[in-house]
Amino acid sequence: MEKLSVNLNENLKIFKDLFFNAMDFTCREFKIGNNNASLLSLDGMVNKQQIAISILNPIHSFPITELNGVEQLKYISERVVSTADKSKVYKISEVCDKLFLGFAVLLIDGADFSL
Repeated sequence: MEKLSVNLNENLKIFKDLFFNAMDFTCREFKIGNNNASLLSLDGMVNKQQIAISILNPIHSFPITELNGVEQLKYISERVVSTADKSKVYKISEVCDKLFLGFAVLLIDGADFSL
């Protein structure tokens, strides 16, 4: 399957189309500074409280607003998110695999990979 685009909207359209009939697909859109971001997951496969504590709250409490999308994802990976299994994912099929394994996937506009 194709690689992720640097354009978040293009990526989201692909995933929303792929998971069109999936009632458990969640696409939570938010901003990190001036960049649009989205956290993808499958309900029932991830713990929403754990996502808030381990991913969303730390992201919003660090000063990464002035960075571009690639720099933000690198900073988040290295200094913000403390989960043990975090890896860069570059392909749409790999994102789907992560979702089916119960992981949440973070996409940021301007980056051609996800965490």
